Amino acid sequence: MLEVGGEGSYGITYLGLDQFENRPVVLKQARPSKGSLARQLLEREASILQSLNHPQLPAFKEWMMIGRHPFLIMSMVEGTTLEDLIFEQGQRYGEVDSAQITLQLLELVPSISKDSFILICVFQTSCCILLYSTFESPHSATNAKELSWQEELTLSPSLIEII
Repeated sequence: MLEVGGEGSYGITYLGLDQFENRPVVLKQARPSKGSLARQLLEREASILQSLNHPQLPAFKEWMMIGRHPFLIMSMVEGTTLEDLIFEQGQRYGEVDSAQITLQLLELVPSISKDSFILICVFQTSCCILLYSTFESPHSATNAKELSWQEELTLSPSLIEII
């Protein structure tokens, strides 16, 4: 392992090097503090990756245990993430751009289209992340009541219905 690549709600990713192929890889560990749920989600992710074959998606390499900790090993896909575009480069996405990018993302996962729950989650999550790139709260952070995305974002009725 070379360095921490990122942290999510159920996993921690590390950047590594496949010494046999001399190529960078990503190692994803189930977050120990999340217990068995994190391991189940990581196993599900591994299963989905094994069923996919697309150059813009990471490829499943291996499932391994290091001590008592499970790791998903996958290929690294080079490129800029939406998070980098929004937070580091200041890119903003309106309603039309958000929907178009989300539809492009959905085209990458046709082999899991039988699992409509996953597709709904991909659409909702990616579209909302993009839409929040233009969000500016009219309230001060200290006195603000927590609102749902439907209350915070000003969207067309048709996109709200789709999301």
